[in-house]
Amino acid sequence: MNNITVLYIGDDPVTRKHLEKFSEELSWRLTVLSATEVQKVLEEQQPDVWLIDLKNEQRKDKLIERILLEGSGKKILLATDADEKQYFYYRNILPVGYLVRPYSVLQLRCLIEMVLLCSDSDQKVLRIIRSWREEEELRSSFFIKNNNKLLKVKQRDIIAVMADGNYCVIITQQRRHAVKISLRKIKKKLSGLLFRQIHRNYIVQLPMIESVDLSTGEVSLSGETYPIGGNYRQHLMEYLERI
Repeated sequence: MNNITVLYIGDDPVTRKHLEKFSEELSWRLTVLSATEVQKVLEEQQPDVWLIDLKNEQRKDKLIERILLEGSGKKILLATDADEKQYFYYRNILPVGYLVRPYSVLQLRCLIEMVLLCSDSDQKVLRIIRSWREEEELRSSFFIKNNNKLLKVKQRDIIAVMADGNYCVIITQQRRHAVKISLRKIKKKLSGLLFRQIHRNYIVQLPMIESVDLSTGEVSLSGETYPIGGNYRQHLMEYLERI
């Protein structure tokens, strides 16, 4: 399996050493880029395999999605831990290889070779993706009892969750739902990619944050403000991409 072009996006020295080792042995063409250099590659060249390092993933998640959708060739994500929610999130954009650190040079080589060898018809792949998305639709929603009805609430429609005694108030654009559940338990049901706890009594959806007032320590979502707790401030700042 010679004349293979492998593009690695990341800065992990161990991964780079692995790639250099067997790319030299197998006559593979290896290119190493930082995330800021990817734009040119998408426009001018397409590798056989994309290796995308998920370190500092929150700073480049839009770039990763663009590579998955626009880049030709096979894609492999290199993860720092076995995060099931992270895997399902990217898998539902496009089927990907997923390798968790620490991995050996043999494991990395094997996965690259397998994704290159294993191809299937476009129609079958589309059917698989459709079934995955249907599964994700169920996973990303839950039902809330309201009188004698169960109302479906999609996680992407939730603006924030507020703890109120023994209840939690789930806030959407349409209404507020009071549910007898602890904030700790509802946090486990919410997507770790979409939501972050910003206060001992509040969880918010990150993509819906409109502004952060550093002087008052508040975030604004859909015209409402929510306090940022001192213990959560730094953690929140790390997930906001700033320029």
